Amino acid sequence: LSSFDGIIDSYLRVAGDKEKLDTSKEISGHFNYTANFLDNLKEASTSKPKMEELDKAASALIPSLEELVGLLNEADDYYKAKDYLDDKYAEGQELHTKILAAIYKYDTAVVEYYAALSKKSNEVEMEDLNNAKKDGRMITYNKILTLQLAEDIMNEIDTQKLTAENVTTADLTKIKPLYEQFNMVQKQLRESVKDPELLKKEGSDEEDSSNTFKRREIEDFVDTSTKFKTSVIAFIDRVEKNEKIDAFKLEHKFPMYNEAGSPEQLNKLISELVKDYNQSNR
Repeated sequence: LSSFDGIIDSYLRVAGDKEKLDTSKEISGHFNYTANFLDNLKEASTSKPKMEELDKAASALIPSLEELVGLLNEADDYYKAKDYLDDKYAEGQELHTKILAAIYKYDTAVVEYYAALSKKSNEVEMEDLNNAKKDGRMITYNKILTLQLAEDIMNEIDTQKLTAENVTTADLTKIKPLYEQFNMVQKQLRESVKDPELLKKEGSDEEDSSNTFKRREIEDFVDTSTKFKTSVIAFIDRVEKNEKIDAFKLEHKFPMYNEAGSPEQLNKLISELVKDYNQSNR
């Protein structure tokens, strides 16, 4: 969904968010998107175990997501084929009107979905956190806290609606204290994975070659969390020094996830961190 939100932002950046389509600059497309996760979302929303709030939110999200993906793909075809030169943007305006309405429906549904997902995620994480502490599995305990605090940082960045274009307007009064907590816990995580006794409790005994994959997955999580940490440092430094993203890169749509300290880079890293977390818990 984060990558799809990037597609929406790309469209609005060139076509505008007003009723009238902005034709002041050439629109070249690049709105094509394949929602590979849709089938999984459909299956999860109707399968057991039932999660009433989350299933309901997912069911409401699916049609709005499908509609918007379809419209953006139509727009992608239209602009890549330069059909606007033939019809003087007539179809482009029709698509724009439909896309704006679809974005509104999607935004409403996705907010409710994220809220339900966050609630369920917090319930599961708190249960896992308590069990890990009780069992003395401090690597797992620190992993969960590291992920939670990374997500808290991203939630604040999302709340402030920060992107590469406005990153230097960030209010750091909440972000910096969250980073300090994250930094402390992530350091504890790095130390805990060096402890042979803790590794043994996690089923990752260094002397047992059968646990190689398990250890590697834990190491991947630690490595990604370190990349996230350094990106947050770069983000805070960029804001404090008022270092805006290069205007040329923004204008020519350079991939912002490659830009140190950009919200887009942090979004990419948090997605990788969640993936590594899930992998290490298999």
